[in-house]
Amino acid sequence: MKTYRGIRSPDCRVLVLNGPAGSSFGTVDPWVDGAAGADGDSHSPPTSQVYELIVPQELLSKPAGPFDWGGGVESPGAHYLAIAILADLLGRGERASIGALLPFLRRFLARLPKDGFEITDTVFYALFSAISAGVRAEAQKGNGSRSSVGQQSMSGA
Repeated sequence: MKTYRGIRSPDCRVLVLNGPAGSSFGTVDPWVDGAAGADGDSHSPPTSQVYELIVPQELLSKPAGPFDWGGGVESPGAHYLAIAILADLLGRGERASIGALLPFLRRFLARLPKDGFEITDTVFYALFSAISAGVRAEAQKGNGSRSSVGQQSMSGA
């Protein structure tokens, strides 16, 4: 299970705890203790790994700006954070899925508490599932109305 913790001090950063359910960040501060890094470290419990979330550069056409969230505004920082979370959860190679979910996750992140957050991957997967269900329902409604619209326009031509 992954848990994402957004921290505002002084920059917006996101730590990811990758470990069994019930794992905790504890008191490890990776910027003070030097524990951040995806290669494992001596400060993390042996069954858990804490690393700093980054935006994969291969998914961007220009350098990423700093992360941001909260405030109700879909900022560039929320955009970069959404890309980073989607790439971390779905895999960097899932460009189509990342692109499809990006606007929805950006809106979600813009509405988080500005001072910080802690969200598990389970919440993100539930959000993605709800988005997918809504998109499928809209597509099914759209297919029925599109065919009748298409028939009307063809007959009117």
